[in-house]
Amino acid sequence: MSWAEDLAAGTTIEKEWFEKISNLFDECYETFGEDSRFDLAIPELNTTIEIKFDKRSLDTGNIVIEYHHNGKPSGILASEADVWLFATGEEDIWVTKKNLQKMLLLENIRPVMIHGPDDHSPKAVYLVPIEIVRKYSQSLLRLR
Repeated sequence: MSWAEDLAAGTTIEKEWFEKISNLFDECYETFGEDSRFDLAIPELNTTIEIKFDKRSLDTGNIVIEYHHNGKPSGILASEADVWLFATGEEDIWVTKKNLQKMLLLENIRPVMIHGPDDHSPKAVYLVPIEIVRKYSQSLLRLR
């Protein structure tokens, strides 16, 4: 998948979740592309959500958690979201940011540099086995 295709697929997932959540919470709003601190906010719960679509995890067995790109903090270092949703196409894994940080420390996950085919520069990420992410999750929704 190209970067543009990844972005389009991720945006579709974000919009689907916005529709689901906004049906439950009237004050829910989206910030896709406008505010990089989080993707969705639910003021009624005082909660913000970061949504990550990672279909490649089905092939690699790893969830990618970015933390540095283009000389700046990104991903887990830049997001202010309380909860992260990792959508793989087969399941949705919900993890609090605190549990993500705890997971990276306790599981001794080492950062790596990756350079995607459409990236202008490499990015620093954590490649976390899906089983480990599940272990720290609050909820799993299996789609198949």
